[in-house]
Amino acid sequence: MRLSCHAHCLRDRPLRETLPAIREIGYEAVEVEWPRVQREFAATAGCVETLLAVLDENNLRLSSMSIAAVDAIDEIEIEPLLATLRPQIAAASALHLPAVTMRAGDRRQQPFEMLTTCLRPLLDNAGHGGMVLQVGNALGSVLEQTEDFRQLFMEIDHPGLRLALDAGQFYCAAVNPCNVIGEFADRLSLIRLNDRIGRRIVPLGQGEMNVQAIIETARRRGYDGWLVIDAALPNPKEALPYLADARAYVQAVLSDTP
Repeated sequence: MRLSCHAHCLRDRPLRETLPAIREIGYEAVEVEWPRVQREFAATAGCVETLLAVLDENNLRLSSMSIAAVDAIDEIEIEPLLATLRPQIAAASALHLPAVTMRAGDRRQQPFEMLTTCLRPLLDNAGHGGMVLQVGNALGSVLEQTEDFRQLFMEIDHPGLRLALDAGQFYCAAVNPCNVIGEFADRLSLIRLNDRIGRRIVPLGQGEMNVQAIIETARRRGYDGWLVIDAALPNPKEALPYLADARAYVQAVLSDTP
């Protein structure tokens, strides 16, 4: 397994400062959100080229890239949403990523059929670029519970549709991430990690989630992809020490896991 962290952990500073700080504490890879890249690099000749240049300057690689949510709630919104998401998928392809990550809309508003209706053409777009779609779980989203993913993979049986598992979000939804890994190991392509007491983020290994068991379960099931430290702390000034401690913790777990 390979270790990365999400750039939005350092949301209080621009990417040109965030990426060097992440590299300085020892990470070799980072996940970014494409809408943020566009906001910060819009004045440059090309967002893709600028991002690649900043990554190269800091000897960093991209582990993954998040794009806007698939959140259309009725047919009128489908085409405008696809028009927004297709260029973001194209940007991920230009960045030579094997996958792009997205989330569903609010489960109180988005019908499940709207999610699947949008995902089908997006799978075609991603496939033309040689990529897969990683759909993530989130508390309060259409994809919140284990049964939501059962339904999704039953309705869309496509090899390019994968699971980006957010362990903290599953925990907040009263779902055991280890059980999800066990059931969907063949669909798993990304794991986001943090630790929590209730919904409060705490240092890895000091909460209620048993992060070590999550990593060990993933390894036993043959997972060898990215582990992305993803902790949107209330005070982003605490993010650097959090990320440094998280890196040390995960590396220790990986070295101890047979």
